[in-house]
Amino acid sequence: MYEFARRSPGHADWTRIEAAGLEGTGVDWRRFMAERWIDVDSLSFGKLSVRNFKNRQIEQTPRVKRLFYQSVQEFPFPLSVRRIALQHADVEYLELAKHGSAPGRITFNGLQGMFYGLTNRGTAFTVKAKGKLMNRGEMQAVFRLPAGRSNPFFEVEGRLGAMNLAALNPMTEPLAKVKIASGRVEGMTFSMKGDAQRADADVLFLYEKLRIRIMKEKDGHLETRSFLTTLANGLIVRENNPGSGGERKVCGSAERDPYRSQFNYLWKTLFSGLKKSVGL
Repeated sequence: MYEFARRSPGHADWTRIEAAGLEGTGVDWRRFMAERWIDVDSLSFGKLSVRNFKNRQIEQTPRVKRLFYQSVQEFPFPLSVRRIALQHADVEYLELAKHGSAPGRITFNGLQGMFYGLTNRGTAFTVKAKGKLMNRGEMQAVFRLPAGRSNPFFEVEGRLGAMNLAALNPMTEPLAKVKIASGRVEGMTFSMKGDAQRADADVLFLYEKLRIRIMKEKDGHLETRSFLTTLANGLIVRENNPGSGGERKVCGSAERDPYRSQFNYLWKTLFSGLKKSVGL
């Protein structure tokens, strides 16, 4: 995957997708031949594995990326799939920072999902998903996505169960140069609304005993920046939520970078609320 971008100029992404157990029912071939309308009752994927690696050390020409629902809206034929079931999926995303020596990594494991009313000739369609973050925290989310141009807004609601925050270090250390020394999520809920330019999120992030280390890279290894670590834990980072003043529910927002993926857009919006919650 490191060689792919070097051998494919202009493509810094390496992606591998493996699928098994694809089944479909209720395909209306007569309607497709007569109207060029893709009309399907149901699709089902038994198993899916997706692995994506982005190498930011490879220069590439900026390319505007469409959001998922925009791709559905712009599909060249009328589309209607009443139900798509995903039985089991594992997703891994790796990213090598521009000045990093090792990629950051985040995984979603054992995902189960359902698309309801996937169409580009309606008002909206719904996606429901559940699984595990970093194979630890139970998570679930509901996406309501616009199917037509008359409604430009998407909505997301989700929650994350209890987990050890140090499980996120494979992502935070290489990409943010922050190591989570201790901390535990008791639970998180969020709601998000946005369009193709901007999104806002309400976040309730409940956690305890959060301590971090600010890191720096030296000779290919990460070392603790002692002064900044002491400063952050002593004056900036809030150790617990609820704290002495009760629960902190915060609002975050983010502008979309059209050259980054939809996942980046959703994560940036959610992360803006998480940062406020812990005091950053």
